[in-house]
Amino acid sequence: MSHVDQLTFVVRYVLEHGMPVERFLTFIELEGHKSAILEETVISQLKTFKIDIADCRGQCYDNASNMARQYSGLQARIMTLNPLAQFIPCSGHSLNLVGSCAAESCRYAIDYFMFIQSLYNFFSG
Repeated sequence: MSHVDQLTFVVRYVLEHGMPVERFLTFIELEGHKSAILEETVISQLKTFKIDIADCRGQCYDNASNMARQYSGLQARIMTLNPLAQFIPCSGHSLNLVGSCAAESCRYAIDYFMFIQSLYNFFSG
């Protein structure tokens, strides 16, 4: 809503009896999109929440090159710190892209979202 680039920080962990739990921790305003900046941000947040990078076993981001690039993306940078933190592309983000593409192919959806955008532009002005 604020047109500010944000990183959503969510952790998923497994309880002793094997039940997975997912927790939203915070939104982080981004100062850039380069993988080095993102790495610094992620590591800083892990330290803030007293989470040891060595305990991490996975990482999940969208498929943007700054995140997913095999040799220089954020996932590769995290893997150099902890090779056990395997990368998995975010299914939720992929599903969102499919939904967006589907909505853009429907004339009624295009008209509706253009109207909503016009309302937003009017009231935010």
